[in-house]
Amino acid sequence: MSEAEHRLEAAERTAGLIAAELPLEAGLRALAEESPSPRIRRTLVRAAERLEAGMPPEELLANNAAGLPPHVCGLLRAGLRTGRTGEFVTHWLQFVRESRGRRRLMIAALAYPAILLVVSCALVGFYLVYIVGDLAQGTLADFDTELPVESEAAIAFAHFLRDHGLWMVAGAAALVALVWLVTTAVGGAAARRRMTVWLPLAGPMLRHAALAEFCRLLALLVRGGVPLPEAFRMTAAAVRDAELAREAVRLAGHVEHGGPLAPAASSRIFPPAVQTAFRWEHRADAFAEALDAAGEFSDARSRMSAGMIVGLVEPTIIMTVAAAIVGLMYVVIVPMIKLLNDLS
Repeated sequence: MSEAEHRLEAAERTAGLIAAELPLEAGLRALAEESPSPRIRRTLVRAAERLEAGMPPEELLANNAAGLPPHVCGLLRAGLRTGRTGEFVTHWLQFVRESRGRRRLMIAALAYPAILLVVSCALVGFYLVYIVGDLAQGTLADFDTELPVESEAAIAFAHFLRDHGLWMVAGAAALVALVWLVTTAVGGAAARRRMTVWLPLAGPMLRHAALAEFCRLLALLVRGGVPLPEAFRMTAAAVRDAELAREAVRLAGHVEHGGPLAPAASSRIFPPAVQTAFRWEHRADAFAEALDAAGEFSDARSRMSAGMIVGLVEPTIIMTVAAAIVGLMYVVIVPMIKLLNDLS
């Protein structure tokens, strides 16, 4: 079991202890004894000691002495304020599970086509260089056979790949790395994310997954009574989409100065479902429900994009490779048939 899974299991036990109305410091010590990570164990013991020394839980969370992310501290503060700490921790654990499952789905959707593409390119390249390329230097060269234009072009390309193929691959990798570094240096992580969003299928999948995470976490914080500007900033610190995080920080400042939320939201980043949810900003319960609905919609769009990647990219790669192999077999078989006819 990974450290992240241990943390999740420990947090589930924490929620149970708090929901059972046991003292928070006793629950923290019990978790410290069971935690497999020395770092987490020390953090939990230190937090329990401060609570036993008389430090109010609100002050402990405000100083982030437990080493938790800001949005988790916000949820725990809301739980302590309303007496529903166990409920909020349970909701947070559900959010973590959903995020982890969504991330695994995206990795699987991107990894399999990528591996298939690399293996297919390597297969076609091997066939082209070592079978088609050697054909000209072997059998056909010995008999001085006149080749069709297609065969001559394929053999010339095979020789080019054999002499310069590694340099081409290295140059393409260096170009991608250079564009990535320049984009990051000029526009930061937000510009880099903006660039990935334009990728076909993968870009929408990543953006909708980030929106689902954004909406569900913001709904948790709003439902816990966290002030909207603070909720936006906490959500911005938690999401992995840098462009979305920057927009959330901008909206936090806008709302903090009394501006309406919905008109200020960027239509380029937030789809209509999220913008519609923003119109309920002055009614916390309705706002949280609308955000949950928008999050479910974005999650469904993300899963649909992941399914399209697997359902469309995989057969496209297979058919393209099959067509390439058939074409390469053609440029090999036609000269061989011509050679047999000449010999007969």
